[in-house]
Amino acid sequence: FMLLLASVFITYSECQIECPPYDPVPFMCCNGTVNYKPNLTPRTCCGTKAIASPISMCCQNIINPRPTDPAIDAGCCGPMLQDKNTQTCCKVTLQPIYGTIDNTGCCQAKSYDRSTQMCCDEVVNEIPPNPRCCGKFAMNEVEQKCCDGFPMPIGLPCPSPPEAKPIEPESEEEVKVVPHKKGHKGRKHRKVNH
Repeated sequence: FMLLLASVFITYSECQIECPPYDPVPFMCCNGTVNYKPNLTPRTCCGTKAIASPISMCCQNIINPRPTDPAIDAGCCGPMLQDKNTQTCCKVTLQPIYGTIDNTGCCQAKSYDRSTQMCCDEVVNEIPPNPRCCGKFAMNEVEQKCCDGFPMPIGLPCPSPPEAKPIEPESEEEVKVVPHKKGHKGRKHRKVNH
């Protein structure tokens, strides 16, 4: 009887966290938690939950229903479902695709059209002729130059930075020592000349 019990109630060591002894016929182990096996196969774990892959998707340990529309190419964007035919994932944010995924870029959490736009220092700009980034701006490098992150016409000098104003010294103060009673040190008083 003990041998039979040991053969039925076992612990699966392939889990990231082992489960206590359980019957592997109706149950499965998911990271230290015993779950009933889903009816459909294949089965997998999503965190500590057991899911059936044909009907569920796991995105960062969040269970999402698998889309039933065969036209949807389902993927994950962080914990969310993503249709890879129409959406891209920028900084864990769902964004639209422009034409194709190869034609779509991410500028931080915003998507943009690579054929008509460019990303300069996390800002989306329309592509000018002879494009080049100048700080957050896109400029025409044939007609413009970059002056401290701002485009300027090529024939004009870059503006000089504002000169720092010197700090005026404070008016001199006279220091007078007032004698105290015996056994006490003198105390300094400040007198301001007007």
